[in-house]
Amino acid sequence: IMEENGTLLVHPSLAGQNLKEKAAPAYEAVAQATLEGNWVTYEWNNAEKNAYVRKTKTGVIVGSGY
Repeated sequence: IMEENGTLLVHPSLAGQNLKEKAAPAYEAVAQATLEGNWVTYEWNNAEKNAYVRKTKTGVIVGSGY
């Protein structure tokens, strides 16, 4: 769960940190979230990841991936 500015509210190891600063390519992918929800692909720790992301009406982005 991430705020629009990149601050991770919930994450296994990065909660409270800013994804935009830690991993800009992953942030850019996740920031593409829409109100309807959509799939995005990005690289994380040298592996391709796929995530379904959705932006809430308040702008918070919720996602889950593999």
